[in-house]
Amino acid sequence: MNGSARQRALTVSLLQRADLWRQAERRARRLARGRSDDAADATHLADDYRLLAHDLARVRTLMPDSRTREYLEAAYARAHAT
Repeated sequence: MNGSARQRALTVSLLQRADLWRQAERRARRLARGRSDDAADATHLADDYRLLAHDLARVRTLMPDSRTREYLEAAYARAHAT
């Protein structure tokens, strides 16, 4: 696999995780507003934070000037602030 094919494959794989990003953002919003008494939400937030950090680092390399990067930066910042 050449470099460009590898980059495309990584990008496709990354974008398939978009639903996980949306779930993480919704969870962070709920917790930030105090609208969740569910301990599982708080536990999942730690996993969400790692997921968002990892994927954001990849997006910054693979898709630096994209709306995907902007979305992940905002979701990561929200999770960090929660």
